[in-house]
Amino acid sequence: MLTMPPPRLLTAALLCGSFLLSSAGHAQDTLWTRRYDTGRYDFLDDGVRDRFGDLVLSGYSSEFAGSDWAMALTVKYGPDGDTVWTRVYDSDYDDVPEGVAVDAEGDVVVAGWFSGGGVVGSEVLKYDRGGGLLWVRLDSADASPMLWGVAVDDSMNIIVSGMAGWYDHDALLMKLSSQGESLWARTFDFGGDLELFSDVKLDHAGNIVVTGFAGGFNIRDLLTMKFSPAGESIWTNRLDFGPVDGAGSIAVDPSDNIIVVGSTGDTWPGPQAGLAVKYAPNGDTLWSKSYRLAYNVYLSGVGRSKAHRDPR
Repeated sequence: MLTMPPPRLLTAALLCGSFLLSSAGHAQDTLWTRRYDTGRYDFLDDGVRDRFGDLVLSGYSSEFAGSDWAMALTVKYGPDGDTVWTRVYDSDYDDVPEGVAVDAEGDVVVAGWFSGGGVVGSEVLKYDRGGGLLWVRLDSADASPMLWGVAVDDSMNIIVSGMAGWYDHDALLMKLSSQGESLWARTFDFGGDLELFSDVKLDHAGNIVVTGFAGGFNIRDLLTMKFSPAGESIWTNRLDFGPVDGAGSIAVDPSDNIIVVGSTGDTWPGPQAGLAVKYAPNGDTLWSKSYRLAYNVYLSGVGRSKAHRDPR
């Protein structure tokens, strides 16, 4: 029987165009540090740990020049920090991954978006455990979907979240098969022109939980929802802490309570306070905390080995 290795604290930073990753044990002693540098501008902004103890990070590498400046970057590290494999994907557009997940077999799913030449759309890549590219799904369609969150269920179906629409952006939730075929898609318009499901996770019953925001560029609320595996809405919790609220990351604890983190502020861009909220499995708000300091605070990751940035 395969057991998970003990949890470790992961810290990530971007240093002068290269990526720095550190791992710490229970006592927070540094176990190892790795700096990743392709010679370009490298940004790895999401990470997940598989059941074999390996770490998979996704992001992009770019030159900041030309029409094709960003390429999708995925890096896998072993438990001791050794690089297992590195993959760069170039669709001939700008490729910007925003989320990564792994399934029970160790296959890696990367979700994000691509743009270029007046075309914008969603991008999903799937690699096998050894880094072989299994398939690519590019979808521009009429709604110009863009993806930010990704999760994989016990049947290895893929759930992705994000937004769709050119000027009136609606929140988007989709379910794909393990081969990338569309099973269902849902869009949600809460009355604003900027609405996003920025992250997605599954509870222990296979229900889907998402977080993000609903409203507009200057006035928006923190939005969290739960769906059945078939995509039917179970509950919605919309919270107003200030003029500009939003969440960028979500996690589910062993009791199926839900924790989201993000930020709240009076204007965007402008001074921001970190924000954390915990919900019961039925959607009731258990508590909320804001963290205001003399400088901007953004809480952008929650859960083990998870890092995610607020997309707006």
